[in-house]
Amino acid sequence: MNAMQDAVALANWISVLDSTATDEITKAFKEYRAERYPVAMATFTEARAVSRDLKARIIRYLTKNMPSWLWSIMLKRMVESRPQVSFLPLVEDKGTVPPKYQPSLQKTLAIRKARETAEASRVTAATAL
Repeated sequence: MNAMQDAVALANWISVLDSTATDEITKAFKEYRAERYPVAMATFTEARAVSRDLKARIIRYLTKNMPSWLWSIMLKRMVESRPQVSFLPLVEDKGTVPPKYQPSLQKTLAIRKARETAEASRVTAATAL
């Protein structure tokens, strides 16, 4: 799941690059890293904890005998992550669990909207002449 979310976040930033200048690409990767690095580290830490012998046994036991309230919490966390890309039409949210905030989507949508507004202003000015 993390790989898909990483790909979506990176695609959002690459899709709004104005040019292939190194400084712009570096800025896009910095934004991507700021969004995805904390999530990757949390996943790494959780996976590392599960790999320990006693902890692994306990977690396997809990997984097989999980109470329904705990299953609901875990399921909610799994389905709240629904990444979207800003360069395609947004998918309507029909779920009962609201999607998790996706910084790259919001920031790149704002960039796209600003570009569309600027382009519309240029077209209006050109037709007025």
